[in-house]
Amino acid sequence: PLGTSTETAMSAGLFWGAVGGVRELVTRHEQRLGSQAEIFVTGGNAAQVVEALGERARLVPDLTLVGTAWTAAHLESRR
Repeated sequence: PLGTSTETAMSAGLFWGAVGGVRELVTRHEQRLGSQAEIFVTGGNAAQVVEALGERARLVPDLTLVGTAWTAAHLESRR
């Protein structure tokens, strides 16, 4: 998305800045680890982020809830 007003231009800048940040982070981790990273995306605008990142990115709508449930189960098993 490109902005056609100050508000939409700022929104587009934030979006593409976040996408660029994710790309850079993934690239650096892959170089450091020597293997290809999996990219999971969740939350608001996740579908647009997945589209911008390309075929390697996967949309996982309930990732936060899955992580919360896993953490709760893990903590409960330690009691």
